[in-house]
Amino acid sequence: LVHNGDLWFGSLGQGLFKFHQGQLYNLDSEQGLLSNLVFMLSVDTKNRIWASSEVGLNVVSEQVKIIQTFDRTNGLKNDAIWSLVYDQQGSVWLGTSGGLIRINTSDFSYETYVKADGTQGLEYNFGAVWLAPDGRVFIGGSQGFNQFYPNTIAAHLQPANIVLTEISILGKTISPTHNNALISV
Repeated sequence: LVHNGDLWFGSLGQGLFKFHQGQLYNLDSEQGLLSNLVFMLSVDTKNRIWASSEVGLNVVSEQVKIIQTFDRTNGLKNDAIWSLVYDQQGSVWLGTSGGLIRINTSDFSYETYVKADGTQGLEYNFGAVWLAPDGRVFIGGSQGFNQFYPNTIAAHLQPANIVLTEISILGKTISPTHNNALISV
């Protein structure tokens, strides 16, 4: 990745590197990087580098310091981040082993999209992502690929409705009485 005249690159065992004005800087797991295997890199409009690995995602400053990490400990459904792309509209999209994830680059909130949301499946392929010149994201997985305009994907604004199909207390199913009260005291 070339950004602002600097060369950023990941490695398979030695972490993340930045080559700046003849000087080589390194960030590895001893300094907080989630893994020394760095698969893909992307940059957002705030000049932050997003680095994917088999155990999560790192967000790194231009000064080669960790800003934020994403993995199962802070809610991701799966740690393996196989592909990522910045959509130029404020979101980074991740292809993982647990679905498609959109991260808001302003506040680091995120949401996961699965097959029920219209994605190709849960498993995405290594490096199979592209931001087209017209702004569409193409991202491939084990059951095909998805292509979409990021601004057309609505956020999950309301949680799903809860439906009770049975209630039991100490293994005994209880039913409502004629006045719709489950338990009278």
